[in-house]
Amino acid sequence: HFMKQKIVHISDLHFDPISPEYSSQMLVNLKADLDSIFSDIRDENHRPVLIFTGDIVQSGAKKSQYEEFQTAFNHLFKSGTDNYFDKIILIPGNHDVDQSLVAKYRPMISGVSGELRDIDAVNSFTDPKSDLFTELMQNYVSFETLFSDLGACELDFFGSGHKLNDDVGIYCMNSAWYSFAGLETDTRKSDEGHLLASTRKITAWLQENSHLPYKIIAMHHPISWFRDDIRIELQRLISDHFTLCLFGHLHEAEHNKVTSSSSSVIWGQAGAISTKDRQELCYQVIQIDKQNSEIQFNVRVFAPKVGKFVSGSALTGNNDGSVVFSIPNKTSDTHLLHEVSAVY
Repeated sequence: HFMKQKIVHISDLHFDPISPEYSSQMLVNLKADLDSIFSDIRDENHRPVLIFTGDIVQSGAKKSQYEEFQTAFNHLFKSGTDNYFDKIILIPGNHDVDQSLVAKYRPMISGVSGELRDIDAVNSFTDPKSDLFTELMQNYVSFETLFSDLGACELDFFGSGHKLNDDVGIYCMNSAWYSFAGLETDTRKSDEGHLLASTRKITAWLQENSHLPYKIIAMHHPISWFRDDIRIELQRLISDHFTLCLFGHLHEAEHNKVTSSSSSVIWGQAGAISTKDRQELCYQVIQIDKQNSEIQFNVRVFAPKVGKFVSGSALTGNNDGSVVFSIPNKTSDTHLLHEVSAVY
């Protein structure tokens, strides 16, 4: 049994071989920083899990970007039989959708959209595998199969749940399948407020794993980017049943514990680890401490003047760049959830 589960959470790398001084160099900087943090990494019991919440490459249309990312990553983090991370968990973002195919199939996508008016319709639609949306992400999906130990599309294109150990489960949600990958249309200038998700799949996973004391849900987008009806249901499921929600997309780091009348959940948003517009770049190391019932975030921020990651104390407002929350108690999960489609 684990006492402390360590997670390295990165997001929004936008890997692009054309400008290696950004993404490739940031991987080198990440490795150097992790070496300084995890002095005991060679001990197999202390290896962290890597959770990468999307926008792996700049353009999901380019298979070569995934291939070159994998080469650069493996060179740093997989030497011979020695793996740096205990497990690699991968989740797609909007940049992992093929924009050229979104443009090509737009009439078909519009046709489908008309059928997805309410949450029931979305849940029914996502039950069988959708070839149309899978095709829009075919480069990502084949890359995920090659690269990750546990992936969002591994068991089901729309989201897959996995066990990290006897106490921790993670549901990896594909929040990007209904993204237009940056394509602007008359009716949709941005994905915000339009994204869809299968809440029924999350419910089914929760029912199967109600015994796990710690449940994490990871996705690329903040839930405010989903259509209202989906967002409300996601908010309820996450607040009631998950300990921690990890996401990225907005290119800024933020952490909070939100307590409602019935329960509370910790929201952990990772900043971007590489962008072209010179925003503040960061990533975070998360520790789930079972013994003390705490979750700690250590935010690491890239300091261009010294060319390395340093403590994100300016972001967290304290000396060591850490934020600590007590773990919400979700053990009363056994009376779980009536069928989601009950009443609307």
